Amino acid sequence: MKTSELGSRLFRTSPAPLSSLDPGNVLTRRESVASKRANEKQLSAAPCCFSVHTHSISKLLLLNFRFASVDLSFSHTGEDTAALGFPTPKMFFDPSDGYKAYYGHVGSYLPIVVFLFTKAGEAWELDYVPIPEPDVKGQREQPLFIRVVHITAGQSAQDPPSVELLFNHTYAYLGSYADYRQYEPGFYDTVVAQRAYWENLWVQEKNFAKIGISDASGAKLVSQSMHSIVKDMLTRRDYFFPSYGVYPGYGIPGNNGFQEIFTVSLPLALEYGMFDYAKGVLKNFLDYYWLTSGNVRYRGLEMAEVGRMLTQIATFYRYTGDHFFIDYVDKINGSVSMLKARYQASLQLPKSDPAYGIIFGNDEADCWKKTVIDEHTEYPYYSMSAETVRAFVDLGNVFVALGQTLAKADLISTGQEMIDLSRGIMQNMRASLDKARHSVGGGVFCLPYAAGTNSCTNISPAVFNRVSEPWRYEGPENPPAWPSPSYLTPERE
Repeated sequence: MKTSELGSRLFRTSPAPLSSLDPGNVLTRRESVASKRANEKQLSAAPCCFSVHTHSISKLLLLNFRFASVDLSFSHTGEDTAALGFPTPKMFFDPSDGYKAYYGHVGSYLPIVVFLFTKAGEAWELDYVPIPEPDVKGQREQPLFIRVVHITAGQSAQDPPSVELLFNHTYAYLGSYADYRQYEPGFYDTVVAQRAYWENLWVQEKNFAKIGISDASGAKLVSQSMHSIVKDMLTRRDYFFPSYGVYPGYGIPGNNGFQEIFTVSLPLALEYGMFDYAKGVLKNFLDYYWLTSGNVRYRGLEMAEVGRMLTQIATFYRYTGDHFFIDYVDKINGSVSMLKARYQASLQLPKSDPAYGIIFGNDEADCWKKTVIDEHTEYPYYSMSAETVRAFVDLGNVFVALGQTLAKADLISTGQEMIDLSRGIMQNMRASLDKARHSVGGGVFCLPYAAGTNSCTNISPAVFNRVSEPWRYEGPENPPAWPSPSYLTPERE
C-alpha cells in the first residue's frame, strides 16, 4: 500500500505496535462491538436525558442543517470537488493502488456520505457528517465531522482484523497533526441527531406517506424516492430558496429561478403528501421568482414550463384545499396573458400552415443568447400548446370554483376564458399534427417536435449553441416562414 506521509504521521505517531496503543484509539472489530453494546446500555439507562439531548441536537439541525449556504460536494471517489479544503482519501492512501471504490448514504437517504475503498486484506472508509453546531448563531457555513477508518486483516483466519480510527473537524489543515483526534463522541451524537431530525420531519409533515412496497424492486424505489426528497430539501437555502444544482459548476447565484427546479420540487412534495413543504416551495417561487409579466427571474424562459407552472398551482389546490395563491393572482394572470397572446399571434398564419394556432417560444432557456440578438429561435413546439391546454383546463376550473366560493367575479371570468381558449388550442393542435406527421415507411408515421419542420428529429437551423439534443442538430431543410417574434411585447416585471 502506498500510504501518504501525512497518513503515516496521523495513524502512526509513535513506533509502538498497534496492540500497545490506547484501546480507545485503536479498536479491533470485537472490541468495537463490545464498546457499542456498552454505549447502548448506557443510553437505555437514561432515556429521559438521551431524549432531551437528541431533541436539542435535532433543533440545531433544523436551525443550521437546512440553513447553510455551503455545498459540501464530493466526487464519486471522495475528492473535494469544490476545493474547499476538506480531508480526502489521497491524504491517507493512494486510491488508485488496486482499490475498488464504493459510495453511498447511511440509512440509504440520510445526508451522511460514506466512501469505502477495498482490496485484498485491507479497507479504508471515510464518513462525512454535517454538524449542527450549538454555536452557529445564524452563520451560513456548514461544518462537518469526518471519520477515517482503516481496517487490515489479521495475520491468520483466527486473528481479528485491526481497526484504526481517526476523526477530523471540517478542514484538512488544522495547524497541527495533534488536532486530528482518535476519538470524537460528537461524531456519533451527530449521526443519531441526523436520523432523529429526518424521522421527526416525516411526522411533522402530517400527510407524508412513504411508498408501501415490500418486494426487492419496491424497496429500491422507496430508497430512491426518500433520497430524492432529502436531496431536494438539502439543496434549498433557508428551507425554501431554490438552488440550481450544487457548486462547482452549478449552484451559483442568478440561476436559482430556473423553472424546472420549481416544477420538479412542487409535485414531488405534493405526491408524497408533504403539504407544508409544498406550500413553502410555491410561496417562495411566487414571492421571489414569478414576475407579474408572467416571466420568471431567470436568464431565459421555457414556454412549455409556463403552462406547467399554472397546472401545478391547480394541482396544489386540489391536493391541499389551500388557496393562498389567490393573493398572487396578478402574477398568475401575467403568465395566462403571455400564453394567450402567443396563441393569438400564431393565428396570424394562414390556416393551411401547420404552425397555425401553435404557441411559439423557446423550449430551452439558454436559447436566450440568440433570441435577444434577433435570431429566430422561438419555434411552434407542440409541447407548449399541450402544456397550455392542460393548464387552462385545470387552472380554469379551479378559478371558476374559487370565484364562486369567494364571490370573486374576476376569477370566474378569467377561469372561464381559460377553459374556452383551451378548446381552440386543442383543436388547432390536432389539425396541425394531422398536417405535420411524416411517414417513415410501412404505414408508420412519426410526429415532429415542432410544427412545420419536415423531420421528426431535426430542427434547422440549429437554434442555439448547444447541440447535445438530437432535435437541435442542424439539418438540410429550410425553416418555414414563421412570424417574426417582434409581435411580442417585451416582458417586464
